[in-house]
Amino acid sequence: MYHYTTSSWQTLATNNTLPEIWRDIAPREAFSRPFLMHGLLAVSALHLGYLRPSAAAKYTDLGIQHYTSAVGLLSHILSDINDTNAVPVFLLSALIVIISHAIPQAQASPSATETLNHILDEFRLQRGIKEVLGASWYWLQDSPIASMLKVDFNDGSVALPSDDEDMLRYLEERVVKESDTKELREACVAAIRDLRKCYPFANKLRGHQGVLLGWPVMLRPEFLNAVVERKKVAIAILTYYGAMLHELRNVWWAENKGRLLVSAASWILPPEWGDLVRWARIRVGLSDHP
Repeated sequence: MYHYTTSSWQTLATNNTLPEIWRDIAPREAFSRPFLMHGLLAVSALHLGYLRPSAAAKYTDLGIQHYTSAVGLLSHILSDINDTNAVPVFLLSALIVIISHAIPQAQASPSATETLNHILDEFRLQRGIKEVLGASWYWLQDSPIASMLKVDFNDGSVALPSDDEDMLRYLEERVVKESDTKELREACVAAIRDLRKCYPFANKLRGHQGVLLGWPVMLRPEFLNAVVERKKVAIAILTYYGAMLHELRNVWWAENKGRLLVSAASWILPPEWGDLVRWARIRVGLSDHP
């Protein structure tokens, strides 16, 4: 807890309105809400493991223990979110997204399939926030953490860099051409549209941590099913997202997740997607061919 209050909370505050939430409100709530306390301790332990590589295994195990306890306690509360617990429940839901990224994959050198399965598990956890928001919105919008609900998505008023925009247009053309059902085509076009909303502009990248992690929450079920089925159009879009996620490589809990996703997706895509594969792999510092 000492490490959390002196260090870890600062890595969670992504804009000027959040420091008081993670520095003051979250610890205060945690002392009367054990599920949130376990969440803070999980983040702190995983952060310590990142900072102290020689003891990483010990701290990772502690982090997973606290995370498991937090989720177990939370599961008993989700069916009864009310004005007294909406704030700590939402805070833990936000922490779960960070924790899911911070926990290392089981394999040191995961296969493409293992990486995609890991990413899908993270997406499912992130999408859980949407359910919590729906159940607690009424209380959260007038709460001390209301600023967390305001996400700075790109409304289209700022143009993307030309290279990135060209690749998104290329993706759209291929999706429209190669999707085998109307439902899949619409889900993929929506996913690409939302990628533009979540683009991590360099001049406000710290604030865009939350924006980038918002993309999986927006995805339609048809898109996620297509990833599970290894549909080429869906994997191609994940490749682009991996290149965007790589912009968070200096954030301890994200680190190499973008590169791992690009590497896995580029192994799965066939040669006819070579233009996207080369662009994404070079973007994340890999060789231009799998």
